[in-house]
Amino acid sequence: MTVEAKNQGGYWTAGSNPRVIIVPLGISTSPITQVVDKLEESDKPRHCKVFKAMDDCQNDMQKAIYSERQYIWDYSNWSFLYDYFVDLLED
Repeated sequence: MTVEAKNQGGYWTAGSNPRVIIVPLGISTSPITQVVDKLEESDKPRHCKVFKAMDDCQNDMQKAIYSERQYIWDYSNWSFLYDYFVDLLED
C-alpha cells in the first residue's frame, strides 16, 4: 500500500492507494468480474482486480488456521495452494 501526502491550501492531507485483489472462493471469476465491472470507477479503488478462482477449501482452511495453527498447503490434498498464494502475492 502506498501512502500519499498532498499540500492543499497550506494543509497537508494524507490518503492511501490500496491494492484490492478479490479471490473467488469456490466459484468462477465470471460473476465476480461482472459485479466489479458494473461499479463506477469512483466507487472502487484504482487498483482493483479479480484473481483466478480458488477451489472451495474454506472448511479445511478454517481448521488449518484456527484449530491446528498451520498453513492450508501443509495438508497433502491442498499442497498445490502454496503456488497459488505465491502467484497471488507476486501479481
